[in-house]
Amino acid sequence: MQAGAAIMRITALRDDIIRVRIAPDALPEDASWAVVPEARSKSVNVQSIDESSFVGFRTAALEVRVENNPARIVIQDLSGNVISADSVGRPVTFRSGGFSVHKAMLGGEHFFGLGDKTGGFDRGGQAYTLWNTDVGPQESVDPLYKSIPFFLAIHETRSYGIFLDNTWRTWFDFGKSARDAYAFGSEGGPLDYYFIYGPSPKQVVENYAYLTGKPPLPPMWALGFQQSRYSYFPESQLREIATRLRNDRIPSDVVYLDIDYQDRNRPFTVNTKAFPDFSGLVSDLRKQHLHLVNITDLHIAHAPNQGYSPYDTGHAGDHFVKNPDGSEFVGAVWPGPAVSVVSLALVGAGYGLISGLTAAAVAVYWRRALYGRIASRIYLAWCTAAVVLPIGAGRLFDVTQGYGTAIVIAAGGNVLGILIALGLPRERATRANP
Repeated sequence: MQAGAAIMRITALRDDIIRVRIAPDALPEDASWAVVPEARSKSVNVQSIDESSFVGFRTAALEVRVENNPARIVIQDLSGNVISADSVGRPVTFRSGGFSVHKAMLGGEHFFGLGDKTGGFDRGGQAYTLWNTDVGPQESVDPLYKSIPFFLAIHETRSYGIFLDNTWRTWFDFGKSARDAYAFGSEGGPLDYYFIYGPSPKQVVENYAYLTGKPPLPPMWALGFQQSRYSYFPESQLREIATRLRNDRIPSDVVYLDIDYQDRNRPFTVNTKAFPDFSGLVSDLRKQHLHLVNITDLHIAHAPNQGYSPYDTGHAGDHFVKNPDGSEFVGAVWPGPAVSVVSLALVGAGYGLISGLTAAAVAVYWRRALYGRIASRIYLAWCTAAVVLPIGAGRLFDVTQGYGTAIVIAAGGNVLGILIALGLPRERATRANP
């Protein structure tokens, strides 16, 4: 549908999954870091509706209406029960590159989801920001590390979910600002969301998994108790923890090491004074039936001419973020001056999504750094995407939009973890399955 320059496209991917895309002008690139292509490209046959007050279609489970006075989307079941509807008097708004969507709140509706958030399990009456942030969790801190723009709504015997497919800084307000409406939006990027019908909560979650794909089956030990803190230092303390777990017969499968095991907090190194027998430590833990998970932050110490291979090889391969003049951007992180492995091209003028870490050369560089340094001696790499960029990088990216070698971090801050995962070898976890 089109009104002036604005355009809206509503697609029934399945009888119970509706995709809504709206833009103030042309629709942006049809792309996603989250929804699998096989699901995003499908559609089902529908029965069209063309009435004087609305147009729309019916599937085998839903009726989707676009009303014209006032203009809004209404979704109901085939018995006429309204499941979701745009809020009257609060149309979709585009402003300063961002957007907001308001939906009517049904009496007694409950909301769950968004991943790691503080506060009550029911999100009703609260508002949240999604923007991956490295901050210690406290009772009211928001945002946190993880951004999952999906929520489940339950009203009486019917449930549905909404997944906002947008990697920018997004927000969700479940009736905090207005008691009769909930809202969501973003400061930029595409307005592209999926309405996922149940009617049971279980069916909603299953349909969400259909969209985003199912993860590989985790190894059995990953389901056990995992002992983690910041941090265990030196090696003798971690050995004491492991021995105590076993002596006290506490069922446990995993122990973690934070950055203190590294040499001067440099990724892909080991402090051999504090951890003199790192390989032996891993071997001894395995004999105690404990797996070791090591952190690696996703930056590299800026240490030229110091024999630090991760920097030397990354510099030689031209894999680091650049200033507008082409020099490497250096910011302050745990090891001090540091660079970041997230350079290369912009993808799509409308998205500005990061493609650097999916480029073959960067992926190979990251694999070699991981394999060649410490990962051959551990079972899993714990990658912290929330602190991938050196301090000050946000300012850098704000002023380098338009440069061919820059990335728009505002578009990809919530997807860096996915990009890192795409660049990491996954077969090792499979081999360590027992």
